[in-house]
Amino acid sequence: MRIAGSPTFLVDRARRRARWGAVLVVAGLAAVAGGFVASQAGSLPPVAVLGSLGVFAGLGAALVGVQQVLAAGRDRTASVGEGPVVSQLRARLGDEYTYLRRVTIPRHGAEADGILLGPSGALVLAIRALEGRYVVRGNDWYAVREDGAERPMSRSPTWEVARPVRALQRVIQEEGLPKVSVQGAVVMVEGRLEEASRPGTAVVPLDRLGAFVDYLRQGEPSDAEAVRLLTAFLQPFAGGRDSGEDQ
Repeated sequence: MRIAGSPTFLVDRARRRARWGAVLVVAGLAAVAGGFVASQAGSLPPVAVLGSLGVFAGLGAALVGVQQVLAAGRDRTASVGEGPVVSQLRARLGDEYTYLRRVTIPRHGAEADGILLGPSGALVLAIRALEGRYVVRGNDWYAVREDGAERPMSRSPTWEVARPVRALQRVIQEEGLPKVSVQGAVVMVEGRLEEASRPGTAVVPLDRLGAFVDYLRQGEPSDAEAVRLLTAFLQPFAGGRDSGEDQ
């Protein structure tokens, strides 16, 4: 199996996001404190107005900073899950497959954790290293607590993989590529799926990923030339292919 993309991209981006997020949070809180003091102590209306604006700007910066820190955490979690997924695919698949690490879909801005391209078309992956037990109903995910109660998850992995799937389907239409099947799957690197009722997309435990790819291959094959063109069209983050390609 050939592999494209940098294996350290997620870790590097997590560091950048964490640093930038910390800077924004600190600067935002400082702006809030300074603006509050100015708005309370200013005797002139312009000073009070500027102080109020400083409070709002600081709150906005702090909010963006928190979002960056949370995004950094998601990148770190995804980086932990990517290695085992690549190892599973590499051990099972031959040279007719290409795996793209962390891909953005051109012109649509959708990002996929990974895309596997081969005889069965394109398989868009959402890689999740989730601890614990889970229930999936449609596109809704629930974490199962120790007492058996179900807690709704704020972020649905099946919804998150649906966006790059739809974007890739639109790209194939826009490029006029014939007969390229696009499927999506959530790969559970950790955690246990207790129940799946009509999930919005396939939910596959890590140890069954190779078998799932074999199952997809039993369907009607995609046009080989179209898959080759799509592989050349898509570019993973951090550009280019690994020096360890085809390992």
